[in-house]
Amino acid sequence: MVLCNHARLGVAHCCKMVTFFFPFIFLASLLLSSPPAEAACSDITGNWYDSHSIPTAQLIFRIEKHNGAYSSFAVTYNPNWGTGSVSYDSSSSIINMLLDDGENITGSVASDCSNITWSTVPAAWIKVPKVHQVHVVFMNHLDVGYAGFAAVIINKYFQSYFPRAIRLAEEMELYRPDESFIYTTQPWLVDLYLDCPPNMTLNGIQVKCPSPSEIESFDAAIRKGYIAWHAGPMNMQIEFMNEAVLEAGLSIAQRLNKKYLKSTTVLSQRDVPGLTMCSLKTLNKYGVKAVSVGVNSGSAPPAVPKIFLWKVDGENEEDGGDGMVIALWHAGGYPNNPGRDLEGARGISYRDCTLAPGTAHILCFAFRTDNTGPPNSLDEIDRYYMILREEYPGAAVFASTFDNFTNSVSIDHLPVLTNKEIGDTWIQGIASDPLKSSMYRSMALSLDQCLKDGACDLSDPVVSNATRFLIKLPEHTWGLPGVENTEDWANSDFEKARTTAEFIANRESWFEQRTFINLTLEASEGHKLNEYLTSGLSELKLTDPPNLSDYNEIDASKVFTLFNGKVEIGFDNSTGPITHLIYSTSSNKQLVFAGTNQSLGQFTYITYNESDFFFMQSRYDYAFNAGYDKPGSDVADPLSQTWSTKLIGLYQCKDNENYFLTHLTMLDSKAHDYYGAPADVWIKVNLSTSDSSLLRIDFDLVLVNKTSTRLPESTMFSFYPSPPATGAAATRWKARVFKVDDKSSFTVGSVVNNGSQFQHAAQSVLLTSSSSMGSSSGPTIAFNSTDVPIVCPIIDDGHSPTSFPVPLDSLVDDSVIGIAFNIHNNIWNTNYPLYYPFVSGDENFRARFTVTFQ
Repeated sequence: MVLCNHARLGVAHCCKMVTFFFPFIFLASLLLSSPPAEAACSDITGNWYDSHSIPTAQLIFRIEKHNGAYSSFAVTYNPNWGTGSVSYDSSSSIINMLLDDGENITGSVASDCSNITWSTVPAAWIKVPKVHQVHVVFMNHLDVGYAGFAAVIINKYFQSYFPRAIRLAEEMELYRPDESFIYTTQPWLVDLYLDCPPNMTLNGIQVKCPSPSEIESFDAAIRKGYIAWHAGPMNMQIEFMNEAVLEAGLSIAQRLNKKYLKSTTVLSQRDVPGLTMCSLKTLNKYGVKAVSVGVNSGSAPPAVPKIFLWKVDGENEEDGGDGMVIALWHAGGYPNNPGRDLEGARGISYRDCTLAPGTAHILCFAFRTDNTGPPNSLDEIDRYYMILREEYPGAAVFASTFDNFTNSVSIDHLPVLTNKEIGDTWIQGIASDPLKSSMYRSMALSLDQCLKDGACDLSDPVVSNATRFLIKLPEHTWGLPGVENTEDWANSDFEKARTTAEFIANRESWFEQRTFINLTLEASEGHKLNEYLTSGLSELKLTDPPNLSDYNEIDASKVFTLFNGKVEIGFDNSTGPITHLIYSTSSNKQLVFAGTNQSLGQFTYITYNESDFFFMQSRYDYAFNAGYDKPGSDVADPLSQTWSTKLIGLYQCKDNENYFLTHLTMLDSKAHDYYGAPADVWIKVNLSTSDSSLLRIDFDLVLVNKTSTRLPESTMFSFYPSPPATGAAATRWKARVFKVDDKSSFTVGSVVNNGSQFQHAAQSVLLTSSSSMGSSSGPTIAFNSTDVPIVCPIIDDGHSPTSFPVPLDSLVDDSVIGIAFNIHNNIWNTNYPLYYPFVSGDENFRARFTVTFQ
C-alpha cells in the first residue's frame, strides 16, 4: 500500500555530489555483517556508491588502475565533474583525488575496503561488492482491496496479471533464450485461482473464476517454473494471528508445494513494518527458514541490520521453545518500483539490494507497486537487467526466487539478534473496526479449540477451504485509501458528508472486508467447525444493557468483604473503577492489588488533535507521511484530552454477592455529543477464588450508543495496580506479553528501537514483580481479553496509555506501571476505517476481560 499525502523528495547538489541526507541504516547493517580485517585495504578498484544517494538519484563512481596509476570517473551523472586522478597510500589508508575541475579532496579508506570517508566533503563512498550472482525477484505488492474493492483486485490478478506473467515467461524463452523470467506471487491467490469458489461475491461484485483451459495453462506455467510463490499466505499482520490461524495460512503454500513438488522456505511480508518473534517457532514448524520484510516508505523501519539471524532461545518448551530464521529487512519501501536507468535505479539501486555476507550472491527486487502486476513487456525486463549489469559489472543477472537466494546465505556470517521483539507499528489499526476484530478473534479461538478437540484438521478440505477466507481478516488491507474531504469534521457537518460518494465507497469497502466472516461460515456449513464458530460468535450479540431487576443498588463509598474475609473490594464513588482490592491467600499472605492512587478497570475516552499527529510524525515518518493524520480537522477545534467517566450507580447481584455492576456515563456530555464517546458504559464485575490462592475477576463491558465521529479518538480500559510488595526490597512490575500462542512471549523492554513499543496484539499479558535485588518472587497479575486484541503498556512517564506508535525508543522493563486495552481508535487516515460505527446497529459493543491475581 502506497500511503497518501506523501511529499516529493528533493535533491540538492553541493560540492562534488548529491548531499541529500539519508539514514545510514544500510551502511550500519553492512558494517555489522562484515568482520573487520586486520590489514589495510590493498585494492580500491571497482564501483563505489555515494551514501548520500537517494533512490531517484543514485551516484556511482569507479576507480580503475592502469599501468600502476589510479584514476576515477563518475559512472552516473554528476553536474560538477566527470574524471579524476587518484593517489592512494595503503600504509596510511589515505586517498587523494584530484578532480577535473581542479579541486582536490582527501579521504580515508576502511581497512576492509568497505567504504571511503571523505574528510573535505560531507560524503562517504561504499564499495559495491564484487558479486558473481545477482538474484532478481520479480514481484508486485498485493493489497486485497485498497486500490479498489477486493473482488476487483482479485479479478485483476485472475484475468490480467497471471496471464501476462505466463505470456512474458513464454516470450522470454522464445526471444531471449539466454535470459529468464519468474513471477513470484502470493500462495493465497494461487490457491484461490486453482480452486476458485463458484459464485464468490464481494460487495455485489463476483469473482471471475478462470476457465478450465486457463487453469491448465497456469498449471503448466507452475510446472515450468514461470510462476513461484513464497511461504506465507499474503501480506499479513502476523501478530493478530493466533497459532491456529497462522498454521492455516502457512498450510496453503505447503499444499501447493506438495502438489507441484516445490519447496518454499521464505515468508515475504510487505508494507507492514515488522512481525513478532513469537511467530518464529510456528514458522519453523512449517519449514520457514527465512523472512523478508519490505517496510512501507512512510514508516520508521525497525532498527535492525539489513540481513541478520533472528533467534528465540526458550529455556524450555514451557517457555515457547526455540525458533530461528534468516531475516531480511528492507527500509524505505517494498522496495520501490525499478527506475529508468542506473542513476535513477530506484528500487534496484545499490542500497536496495541485499548481499549474502561472505558470498558473491546478492538479492535485488524488480518490485512493482500496489496491485500493478508483473512487468508490462520484455523491454521493461530488459531495462531492469541492463541497470543491474551496469551496477554489478561481470556478474550473472537472472530471474530467481527467495529460496534460491537464501540457500546461498551462510548463517555463520550474519549478525545475531536473540530474544529481541520487533513487532508491528501498524497494529493499532486493527482497533479501527472493533466488531470485525472481536468476531475474528472469536473465530480464531474457536478454530484453535476445534483443532485441539480433534474435531477439525487443517488437511480436511472443508476446514482448509473455510480457513482460506478466515485468514483474510488479519491481512493488512482493511479498506480503500480514504477520502479527500478535509472540511467536514464537526459531527454535524460529518453527518451530511458521509452520504457523499467517497464516504459511501469507503464505508462499503470496510463492510466488504467483513464479508470474509460470512464466507468462512458458509464454507464450513455442515461441519463441526461451523458449530464451534457460531457458538463463539453468538456471545458477541449480547450488547443490551443489563436488567436492573436482578440487582440491588448499593453504597459506592463502602468497602465490601467477600469470601469469608479473604477479599476486600471497593469502587471509586466518582468514576467507577476498583480502587481497593486486598486478597488474603490460603497461606494468610495479604496481597494489596489496589489502594491509594491505584485503580483497576478504568474506562477512559481520549480525543486528539493535530498537535498529537505532528508529534508522532516528527518521530515516525520516514520518506513521507505515513498516513496517520487528520488534515483539516483543526476547523472543528478538537481537544487533545482524556475524558473521565461519572458513576451513575453501583449494584450488587441479588443472587451472588460477588457479582457487581457499575453504570457509567461521561462526566462531560460533550465527549458523547461533540466527539464519539458512548452514552453509557455498563461493567459487570464478577469475582471468584480457587484453592490455589488465586483470585479471578471477570470484567464484562457493554458500551451503549457510541457516536460516529471523524475526529481522532481512542477508547481505553486500563489497570493501574498497586506496586508489588515482596518484603524490604523495592519492587516494580515487569510486563510479559504473549503473542500467537500461550507460551511464546517477551518482556516489553526487549523490543528493538523503532519497534512496536506501545501496542501489541496479544493473547495475554502477565505482570510479575521484579525487585531491585534481582528477585522475581512475589505476586503476579495475568490479563486475558476475549474480544479486544490490542494491549498497551503504561509506563511511569506521566502519560496516559496511547494508540500512537511513538516514542520509538526501547522501554525499560521496570518502567511499567499498568496495562491498558485499546478498545477502539481511528488515528489512521488511510486503509483502516476512519470512523466507527460505520454500520447502523453497531452502536453498542461488548468487551470481556479476565484478570487473575495470585
